[in-house]
Amino acid sequence: MIEADDGTFRWQDVDFFVKKYRSGDDDDLLLDGLHDDHVESGPDGTSTGDRSSEGHASESTAAAFQSDQTSSKPPLSTQTSDSRHTPKFAVLPKTLLYFSEFASVKIEAADKADPRLGTLSELSSLKRLHQWKQLKLFLRTNNWSSGHRIRAELWKEICRNPSTDAQGLVYSDIVEAFKGRCSVTPVFLTAPGVLLCDYQLNETGRLTLIQLLTAIEHARPDFTYIPILYPLCALFLHYMSDRDAFVCTMSLLSQSQKFLIQTDISVSAARRTLLILLRKHARKVYNLIERLIGSSDDATLIRVFSHWKQWIFCDLPFSHLVRVLDCFLFEGQKVLYRVAISILVLWHREKAKELRDKTGWSEFYIASDISAFCSTMKFSPQKLLKVAFKLRNMKMSYIRRIQEENEMKLRKRDATLAEVASSQNLKSLLAEHHYFSVAMSSQILPSHLISLLISWIPTRYHLVTPQKLFSVVEDGRSFTTLWSKIEDCYPTVLLIQTTWKQVFGAYCSEAWVMRKRLSKLSYFGTGESFLFQFTPKAACFSWVGLEKPKVSHGEELFQCADATTLIVGGGGNEGLSIRQTLERGSTNHCDTFNNPPLVPERDFEIEAFEVFGFSAEVE
Repeated sequence: MIEADDGTFRWQDVDFFVKKYRSGDDDDLLLDGLHDDHVESGPDGTSTGDRSSEGHASESTAAAFQSDQTSSKPPLSTQTSDSRHTPKFAVLPKTLLYFSEFASVKIEAADKADPRLGTLSELSSLKRLHQWKQLKLFLRTNNWSSGHRIRAELWKEICRNPSTDAQGLVYSDIVEAFKGRCSVTPVFLTAPGVLLCDYQLNETGRLTLIQLLTAIEHARPDFTYIPILYPLCALFLHYMSDRDAFVCTMSLLSQSQKFLIQTDISVSAARRTLLILLRKHARKVYNLIERLIGSSDDATLIRVFSHWKQWIFCDLPFSHLVRVLDCFLFEGQKVLYRVAISILVLWHREKAKELRDKTGWSEFYIASDISAFCSTMKFSPQKLLKVAFKLRNMKMSYIRRIQEENEMKLRKRDATLAEVASSQNLKSLLAEHHYFSVAMSSQILPSHLISLLISWIPTRYHLVTPQKLFSVVEDGRSFTTLWSKIEDCYPTVLLIQTTWKQVFGAYCSEAWVMRKRLSKLSYFGTGESFLFQFTPKAACFSWVGLEKPKVSHGEELFQCADATTLIVGGGGNEGLSIRQTLERGSTNHCDTFNNPPLVPERDFEIEAFEVFGFSAEVE
């Protein structure tokens, strides 16, 4: 018991201790030797522990979440079995130690520590030394429980980024500005398909979540559709303050192409991407679903995956979800695809015999059965992630290539969906704010042509501010300088102006650094690339594969480069090529884009050459 000089305990001491614990001031108590309790599992990998104490959104865990709330002032304990963590003030009872004031996730007692698990200092060291492969493995293999003491700092440390640290002050300013105003619901929550899971946040937590989302919408009005943002922020509030949650979210939004799908055309394409990945990496599961439905039609099979992210963010036990998020916050979207396939593989493992003779199931019934399987998951978090990360050759570049092709097909096959339904809110936003005519500054293109160029690129990049990476006026005409400035960025836009004032260029979907990973002058890239011209008239020349079901090898040659060569478009001839120095080039008809020569003379001298990038993320 915490006692004053007169022998009575004082709750203000408890409050002081809790604040000190949460702030991390007491390094010995909070951060030194952060370890985990070992989650036991059976020989088949199924969990033998009690999942009900993990605080997930299922009924069983909802009851557990309320189990320790009957008394606002629980009795205080003076016992501890861990001599390494002798408290300076008092030993608080386990039921009083929560990560945040918004939820009831308990911080486990120090005597449950498992020295085999990684520590926060190890994680910080890997980040500091830029040992990304080791850090990825570190997060995948350390099975910290949902109550492990490292979680007081884990997600904040993963998301920590010098460029977003100042966002905490931005959040404080926004909250202060909204004080006294009527509460409002963020607009994006009204969009179809948004997941609304808060994992038993308490009343204060739910109100704070809306405040947090409102602040995010105020800070980044350009993001109008992110289906997983609500559950993501709710998860953050279980382990940190709303201010820290804002900083973490801003960090993810600054790398949005890696972490967050932003348009409904992308969401629709993601279902098709998952189907393709399943067909290649888990054929038995694909065959079972195909047999249950009695159809091999992709349009029918895709309906099974209409709400596949709900399986992860709303149906999985909380203990499993936090481990998924550990990896997602570092690796991005590919983790969600891997986990979704892992869920399907484990579902097949459990259900295959039972469903051996079943047929005539609707796609919605199958999806419901998978959802129920997730909510009663018998396999441990370790098993779920082990299956997910055993899938071979599922790099982000590979997944992104499939996703881009699916988005292109959806846009091309249903122009109404792409141009009207998917982008209705987006286009009105752009019309009102003129994001690109202001943000993208070119010495070659005037603002109205910049807007036209932006309208040709994939929708998901419409709200990413283009950055000028290279200009011959500022950087010279050396290929060495060009590659050093642009090779790690994708996608890129090449803008060329000739000495005859002709303007044309190319949109290139893949990073130019790929030239180093392939044999000399090998082609790479995806069908999202295209050539364009603005003189004598504006025209965009897309990949011919969007118009035909099958293409020859010569019709899918997108990008090619070496130390002193840059080519966009191949097959028959090269659509656009520059060699030796950035002084002259040539253009011809090519089979990949079926384009005419971009200038009548075919050979041209370069007066101005600019390269713009939309992100800087290369796996």
